[in-house]
Amino acid sequence: MHMVAFNALLDELSQRQIRVWLEGDELMVEGPEQALDNSIRDRLSQHKTQLKQFLQDEQHPLLQPAGSFPLSHAQLCFWFVYFMMGETANNLSRLIIHGPPQHALLERCISNIVAANDSLRVRIGSLIPRQKVQTLPPFCLPFNDLRHMEEAEQEAFVQQLVSDFMRPFDLSKPPLLRSHLVQLTDNQSLLLCSFAHIILDGAGLYLFEQQLMSAYRQALTGQASVQKRPLQIATAVARERRAAQCSFASQSSFWQARLDGFSRTIWPLTHLADKGPSEHFDRNVKLTQDMMQYLHELSVSSRCSIQMLLVAVVAHAVGQVTQQPRVLLNSVLENRVADGSRTLLAPCLYQLPVPLHLGGEIEALLEQVKKHNVEAMDKLDIPFSVPLGMVARQRWRGKYNGWLAGMIMRLSRALAKLMPVANLYPSYWADYLFTLNPPFNDPTLPRGYRRKKVADPIINVNMLQSVYQPQSGEEKQIIEVLTDKHRFLPAQALDGEWEDETINFYIVADGVEGTMFRITCSCLSPLGIDALERQLNQSLALLLRPQSSSNSCIGGL
Repeated sequence: MHMVAFNALLDELSQRQIRVWLEGDELMVEGPEQALDNSIRDRLSQHKTQLKQFLQDEQHPLLQPAGSFPLSHAQLCFWFVYFMMGETANNLSRLIIHGPPQHALLERCISNIVAANDSLRVRIGSLIPRQKVQTLPPFCLPFNDLRHMEEAEQEAFVQQLVSDFMRPFDLSKPPLLRSHLVQLTDNQSLLLCSFAHIILDGAGLYLFEQQLMSAYRQALTGQASVQKRPLQIATAVARERRAAQCSFASQSSFWQARLDGFSRTIWPLTHLADKGPSEHFDRNVKLTQDMMQYLHELSVSSRCSIQMLLVAVVAHAVGQVTQQPRVLLNSVLENRVADGSRTLLAPCLYQLPVPLHLGGEIEALLEQVKKHNVEAMDKLDIPFSVPLGMVARQRWRGKYNGWLAGMIMRLSRALAKLMPVANLYPSYWADYLFTLNPPFNDPTLPRGYRRKKVADPIINVNMLQSVYQPQSGEEKQIIEVLTDKHRFLPAQALDGEWEDETINFYIVADGVEGTMFRITCSCLSPLGIDALERQLNQSLALLLRPQSSSNSCIGGL
């Protein structure tokens, strides 16, 4: 009797286009909203144990979500960049392989990772933001032997490869991954991998590197590789959408109140780059081991993260350079706290707006950062474009821009209704369009700003995985991440035009130069970047001042 009822349930699931599958020990369900009524949910609950046993066979068609499904909140950011500019903001991985190159072994390891992670096999629509998992043939890894070349020739060859790797992907043609293996010497090779940002952010790239290095080491030493099934992108998106739907109104109200009166910080006219082609800056502020040790101790005693400390440092530096009473910047979070998210090869990042009042000591700024983070951390279920759009909308001031802003809002709502399959919230298009420069000049700014690329750059602070979890010496003997920012990279910047109006602060660990505070931008003038770098050193010294009497960690500042 139970078997008849179970088979009837399977038939009805198929008729209603409802899919069920396992994520670890959790039974996942996906289907049309009207099909998932109380009756079917009760029957799923009654047969839960039987369904889980049935789904142990990973080849069963019920195991995977069918058809296309929406993009995640982070993916929607990069889809907008692709739609508007044709850029895919690629991430690059460089791995040094020690010992004779095992080409077939590496190819198989990459192919297995691609096969195990749906996010690496999705086809993404160019006009409608949805994705669908594809069945792909085994991954093919190109190989070149460069041992006959001089070192300078090898460098030039690889730099050309990197330049080719950074060209935009066609999102409709998976896998959105390029890879190439080159042998440099008898006992050293270089593996290049490039991913579209829409499938891997910085933390996802780190996770891919860890999986590949672990699989390669295990295969090389004959160890069995047993990995738990990772969280898949369809499941992550479904969870994310449910959480956002439940809290959209309340969290939007929180951000509206929190960001009221804040707009992006206006920089001095002389500190900004003119419109058109401009110099790309890549500056580094050294963080010595003593500095990092003290920052770690300070984070423990202050009950905050190192990233919070450095957000306060950046805010203080920006305030000193701009002489503005308020500053608004974004703390870029990995946002991998949900169950299984640390196995998900997909972008999860969240740009957390941090509005701060200036004028006090740097310690007072840190208290503001801490208080804001505590209050905001449970307000991250809605897309980060919602609070960013609230801030960006304030830039469209003046009679003409105000009229146009109203038109954009109405158009955004109309597009969301016309494309229900995309599952976009009503102001999605408007929130991202408002981040672009208004077409008419702000009448409240001096006329000189008209010739500048941007008056109020976006400011992002991001702490990369390489700082948190560096490789051990034993791991590096077989395969390691190449962190030398000068080796095998072209002289021209790899940053795309989509970040022309952004100042990025990265805390990175370089294998040659150690830990650094890295500043990249194309929107500042030489005078502006010099002033910012100088002030960043000074603000960092202020934070480290309690240590100065007993430790030389700030002696070089």
